[in-house]
Amino acid sequence: SPDGNLVALALGTREVELMDLATGKFVKSFRTDQVANVSVCFSKDGKMLAVGGGDKEPNTGKCTIEVWDVGSEKRLSILEGHSHTVRRLAISPDKKSILSGGLQDGARLWDSQTGKEKHAYYQDKKSEVVGVAFLPDGKTFLTLSAAPFSPVQFWDTTTGKEISPITRN
Repeated sequence: SPDGNLVALALGTREVELMDLATGKFVKSFRTDQVANVSVCFSKDGKMLAVGGGDKEPNTGKCTIEVWDVGSEKRLSILEGHSHTVRRLAISPDKKSILSGGLQDGARLWDSQTGKEKHAYYQDKKSEVVGVAFLPDGKTFLTLSAAPFSPVQFWDTTTGKEISPITRN
């Protein structure tokens, strides 16, 4: 969690556990609809938790992101669209957008309030996304594909359009 008190653990099962780092005890548990959860992300204020996962078989269309209220332990929404495991997550500072990176099916930008996909990236080829993040102002986000020599790409959160790539040597 942003305050450093809790850690969210996705261990490849249906459950995500929150552990109190001071005591080492599990304090909350979220049972998701995913067969295997592999990615988690807290919102900046620690009140929202995004959980990404997938089914054991690829291309099932059942690889989703579940958005949870940490305090009440209630699921707020399910974001559907990835066909491969969701391995990377980021939540915008205002909590209005969620960014996800999948194994072999690119990145997606979501409206966290409606659950609708706003934009999809790297859809023309099988592409694993190894990095996603929002800049502190939330107006820009970045993605990084696993493809060799691919650039870090910066995108406008509102329009979904690329701002500029930064190439790797």
